[in-house]
Amino acid sequence: MSVSMEDDLIGTFAAGVSMVTSLALAISYPTLATAPHMFINAYKNVLAVATETSFPQANEVKEYLKDPSKFAVAAEGRTC
Repeated sequence: MSVSMEDDLIGTFAAGVSMVTSLALAISYPTLATAPHMFINAYKNVLAVATETSFPQANEVKEYLKDPSKFAVAAEGRTC
């Protein structure tokens, strides 16, 4: 197989994987590739509800939304 043909095959395969992932995400079918997106979207939904109502776990997030500089200070103190 020539290099060009291998590159074409890899590109076609990657496009197919991308389409399957997009479809799985659109129909809310959990796969390894869609799981991070599904968790982030769920968090966004919870955050949207939390900004309208109040419960203890959301109070810290609300504080960050009120004053983003607090988030910058918290991120500086964190080490990886």
